[in-house]
Amino acid sequence: MAPGKSGSSMVKFSSLSSANRDDMNLIESEDGEIGEEINGGRAHLEFRFPPSSTNNDTSSHQSNDKEEPSEQRRKRSQRWRVRALLIILACIIITVLLLVWHFYNLQHFLEIRDKYRKVAKFNAETRYMSVLDKQGNLAAEFLLDSKGAVSGDLQYMHACNEPSETSSCLHWAHKNTSLSLTAFGFGDEDDIDKMHCIKVEWKMQSTTTPVDCVDLTVAPDDKVVWFGAHNYITYPHANMDSCDDPMLQYIPGGFSVKNPFGTILQNKGGSVIEPMWISSTGVVIKASTHHAVRVSEQVCKNGTNPQICLSSAPDDSHQSLHHDNDGFHMDYMVCVGDSLHAAHQETIEHFIKPLSQKHTVPEYFQDMTNDGAYFEGDVEKSIIGSIKPSDLPSTLHSQCSWLVEKPLWNIIIHDNDFATPSIEAHLQSLRKFGGTVHLSDIAQVYDKLGDFVLRNDVEVSMDNFTSVAKKSGFKIMLPFTPFVNYDTKHFNKAAMSGYLIFDEDQSVPSLTRLTTHEKTLFPGVIDLTNENASSWFINEITNFNTRAPVDYFHMFYGQSTWIPNHYRLSRPLHNPGHFSTLYADVAFKIGRCTVTDVAYDSQIRHQFVLLSPSQSMKETVSSALAAGLGGYPFFIPTFPCPLHEALKHMRPEAVQNGFIRWIQLVAFFPVMHIPWDYNTMINAGMNVDELTEMIQKYTDLRNSTTVHGIFEKAFLEAETNSTKPVLTPMWMAPNALNQRTNADEKQRILLLDDQFMIGTDLCVAPILEMDATKRDIYLPPGIWKDILTSQSFDIKYSKWIKNYKAEIGNIPVFVRV
Repeated sequence: MAPGKSGSSMVKFSSLSSANRDDMNLIESEDGEIGEEINGGRAHLEFRFPPSSTNNDTSSHQSNDKEEPSEQRRKRSQRWRVRALLIILACIIITVLLLVWHFYNLQHFLEIRDKYRKVAKFNAETRYMSVLDKQGNLAAEFLLDSKGAVSGDLQYMHACNEPSETSSCLHWAHKNTSLSLTAFGFGDEDDIDKMHCIKVEWKMQSTTTPVDCVDLTVAPDDKVVWFGAHNYITYPHANMDSCDDPMLQYIPGGFSVKNPFGTILQNKGGSVIEPMWISSTGVVIKASTHHAVRVSEQVCKNGTNPQICLSSAPDDSHQSLHHDNDGFHMDYMVCVGDSLHAAHQETIEHFIKPLSQKHTVPEYFQDMTNDGAYFEGDVEKSIIGSIKPSDLPSTLHSQCSWLVEKPLWNIIIHDNDFATPSIEAHLQSLRKFGGTVHLSDIAQVYDKLGDFVLRNDVEVSMDNFTSVAKKSGFKIMLPFTPFVNYDTKHFNKAAMSGYLIFDEDQSVPSLTRLTTHEKTLFPGVIDLTNENASSWFINEITNFNTRAPVDYFHMFYGQSTWIPNHYRLSRPLHNPGHFSTLYADVAFKIGRCTVTDVAYDSQIRHQFVLLSPSQSMKETVSSALAAGLGGYPFFIPTFPCPLHEALKHMRPEAVQNGFIRWIQLVAFFPVMHIPWDYNTMINAGMNVDELTEMIQKYTDLRNSTTVHGIFEKAFLEAETNSTKPVLTPMWMAPNALNQRTNADEKQRILLLDDQFMIGTDLCVAPILEMDATKRDIYLPPGIWKDILTSQSFDIKYSKWIKNYKAEIGNIPVFVRV
């Protein structure tokens, strides 16, 4: 716009001819500028012409205009060729990198699939294995060979089975090591993918073995809880002070056993043990019982990396268990189910009690099942291992009703108290209850260990005891052991017939060491891998039963830790724990109601198992829940501490209250096991009349129409539905973990280990502290009524009742209305 001119706009142009101006309807302004009339106003278009030039300059310019396009094309072509070369080179480099990455992944990153989807990823370099759920999310993370036992580069890998994508086998030249990862999915017509599993199997020729660990904190839910069939709440409960939990044999034990040379034999211990763990997110870890497994549960106070680690050793590292020397072998599986309940049900059905299942597992998963195959080199299963529930003449509840419906009295009679009047006084207060009297002191019962003759001398008269007990209306249970002491009449016969466990040279019987309250014994151990030895042992007990008025037997000392050091078995075992399994087989043959004190890989037989003593009543409940979780629903509790020992450290009133709480607790266990040390209680000033009143009250409650019917139904379900315990944890209650349950509430329910259900209709919240008279109670959805106080609760979703009162004579027991 020209200076001083307002209300107009001017757009400036370069040169235009006059003709062009006329064509564009341009006009000249008063000041000589050229513009165009626009919308009634004037838009000034200003033209600036280049300075005049000579003809030569014009000709030169026109010549350059002709040459310029050709030069530009040449330069432009050169630039495009360079760019194309660079692009091609970049593509080649990227392709090479992708190929390198692809082949690197082929060598180091594996994807394992079942027939439905990807179930795991494995990094062969870092040896991390990520187990995935149905949605492809991380369910659990394992570090394989966490201690670096396998060194060197991966040599090669290939498919282990068909179809090829379901398995991978990896090989290292170092110590001829191989690792196989195999996947399988379980399902039926209704649900094609109930649970998927991956089997991990190591083999190597070495005494330094891989240690595989799972991080217990890696889960989709940060409130994850891990359960075990030995330690019920494995995580997050701190179950030890030290974070350095050694790798120990995962077999039945529970005693500080010494061999004749004084060596302490260490193991995880416990009467009931199963190498299985399950998380609240539905992840299951189960080690094969076909090979010895060593376990470290590193869950400690103030620990920052809680984990479970598995390993093994070629010599079984328990003692010198002679077997085929095929090197180290360890296998376990990791499964993921839709939920905690579904994962537990599928694991019990397919792997823990496989002989009663409707479905089958593929051949390459068979060694993950508790199938009764105990012996190395055997294809066939053991005879007892093939027993099915349908082969049994009747249910455990009906065949052993006397044990279930009436108390089992653990009678403590001290030496010199076996005169008839003393025994009568001891049993007098118990006559109205009836039941079974059980003498558990081996030294009192038998003249010599293994001679099958009752003891009768100046201090002890077993004839008097059995006679008075029978006349008083009791049934009798006596203990037996797999031991034959060297000074008995049967020792030479058993040794000459090869019925005992021999040393490694098979020259002489190998002796174990047993310490009683009176003396130390060195007996031989019956070789239960020898079928002739087992038959001889069963026949001797049967013959003894024809001479003595015994109704039931309790098989003591079946733990594998009693096997002598440096031994050779008639038939090598896969796993030293299977000595306990064979012992349970013998007990089963002796009688359906025979009680054992061990349970390992023997769930299919549905036997009574005596739990190891716990340090408290709460631990007793926890052990009971763990036993049920591992597939052993028919257990018998053991009083945490002998009465005479408790009275040394506590007031008689406190022991009295604790005894009452024990009576209330075991009234709702499969067997009502009560210790009875009459003379000790009288001498300590305990109120025996009050105790018998409580026993009467709770035996009546146990045998009431409502409770008895619930118990009978729970027993039947536990036998016919192999996944259902008699005592179930609260998270198994119907709708306990419903959609309205938030993460904190869910974890609180999962961590309940002092409350339980019987079936689906009876909720028991025992008082587990001696002087306590109230406790917090959780009730799942439903209408509940306190049997003893008649209080009712209508629970829509779930409810916590704070400080629920329970005076010393009452226990909170709720029945579903």
